[in-house]
Amino acid sequence: MTVWLFRAGKQGEFENKFLDDDRVYLTWDDLNIDLKEIESKETLYKRLIDHYDLDKEKTAINWASQIWPIAHAIEQDDLIVLPSKFNRTLHIGEVAGDYVYDESLGTPYYHYRDVKWIGKDIPKDRFDQDLLNSLDGYNGFMTVCKM
Repeated sequence: MTVWLFRAGKQGEFENKFLDDDRVYLTWDDLNIDLKEIESKETLYKRLIDHYDLDKEKTAINWASQIWPIAHAIEQDDLIVLPSKFNRTLHIGEVAGDYVYDESLGTPYYHYRDVKWIGKDIPKDRFDQDLLNSLDGYNGFMTVCKM
C-alpha cells in the first residue's frame, strides 16, 4: 500500500467537491487527454508541451510527474491524504476505484479516482511533526505526490 498526497486547489477551492463526491480529482485545467492512452511519462510530458504550448521542458516533466500517478501508479486500497486549506486538519481516504476519464464532467474534473473517506477533519496535532513537515515542506508545491 502506498500513501499519496493530493491537494484540492491552491486555496482549497475543490476540497468540498472531493469530500462530497467521494473522489479525488486531478484538477488540471483543460487536460482533456485520456491518460490511460499515454504509454509512458516521457510521452506524457511531450504531449503536455504540445497541449499547453510550454516553453520549458522542465515544467512539462514536473507536471507529468504529478499527472502520471492518477492513471498509472495509484492503486486500489492505496491511501490518500488530503490536507485542508480551511483548518488544521487532514482527510484520509482509501482508493476505491480505478482511474476514470470523463470529459462530460468538464474542466477541471476530467480525471478522478473514487475514494472511501475513512477519516475527515482529523486534527493535524494528532500526527508527528515529521509527517506534517513533509506535507508543508517541499511537497507543498506538488498537487499530487507519493509520500
